[in-house]
Amino acid sequence: QQEDDDGPVEEFYEDDGSFVDEDLGQVAAAGGGYDANDLDGLKSASTHSVSGENSSTTSGENPYENRQENQAVRASKIVVLCLIAFFACGTAVATYFFARNGETDEFRNRFHDLATEIVTASHSEAEHLFGLADSLATTVASHVHCIATLG
Repeated sequence: QQEDDDGPVEEFYEDDGSFVDEDLGQVAAAGGGYDANDLDGLKSASTHSVSGENSSTTSGENPYENRQENQAVRASKIVVLCLIAFFACGTAVATYFFARNGETDEFRNRFHDLATEIVTASHSEAEHLFGLADSLATTVASHVHCIATLG
């Protein structure tokens, strides 16, 4: 047990020579410094405090049951995460196809409307040109008739 400004520091040693410093909440490996990511790899069966208490397990509790529970919880979290990802992808794909179909239908309808408008305008222009040609032909015929009668 070490002394700190706040009081005694409890350390819990593992089988592999690493220990947990509860004040820091970190794991120290036998040959190196602290690494907070190694907390999942601790073996809780041999955790002892300096005062002689076993702080990781209560009397009669199997420490490997906690590991199995942790693994079950971790597995259920992974399953839930996979389900969320699956449904998010499914929703995105469905939205894409509905939006694409809606845009395609809108494009086709707009194209049909514009094509109809162009055809109508072309027919009107053609009728107008034929009317001008008819008027020109009538004018030329009248002019030829006038020249023939006068001349």
